[in-house]
Amino acid sequence: MKIGDLVKNLNSESRMTGVIIGWSGHQNSDPREGRRDPEVLWADGRCNWIMRHMVEVVK
Repeated sequence: MKIGDLVKNLNSESRMTGVIIGWSGHQNSDPREGRRDPEVLWADGRCNWIMRHMVEVVK
């Protein structure tokens, strides 16, 4: 996953899509480079972080 990737939320009934706009710095994130959780701008206008295993890159 990288900034600009289109992703879908695997925890959403509608599998809402969004674009990765950055990486979180919240206290539960793994501080190692490449292991932090993505911050996503969702199709409905919300912007928040989500755990890595809860999103999938749309191909």
